[in-house]
Amino acid sequence: MTVDDLEIMSRNGNGEVSPLEFVEHMLLSMNKVDAKLLEELHAQFNILDADGSGGLQMADSDILTRRGLSRILSSRRDGFHDNSSRDDDPSSSVLLREDNSDNSDAESC
Repeated sequence: MTVDDLEIMSRNGNGEVSPLEFVEHMLLSMNKVDAKLLEELHAQFNILDADGSGGLQMADSDILTRRGLSRILSSRRDGFHDNSSRDDDPSSSVLLREDNSDNSDAESC
């Protein structure tokens, strides 16, 4: 590995290569992924990082859930319920699931 390699890998120009920068550079150089895919994954992460902290925590799930509920309630107030996903809303591709392992509250039919 040369100094030039380090400069190429260090995207923020600080001269230090993070594990993420190293892995991304290696995947790109081995043609395992393309830059567009990495950009899309970073964008998806940014959507999931709802509080903007730079990491994913349970609080992000809570925020995204509240946003989804707010969107549903808003559409019902407007007099309709739209079950279709919106192509212009990148968060519509985010799937959240709630742990329903305790089914004791489920109503029987």
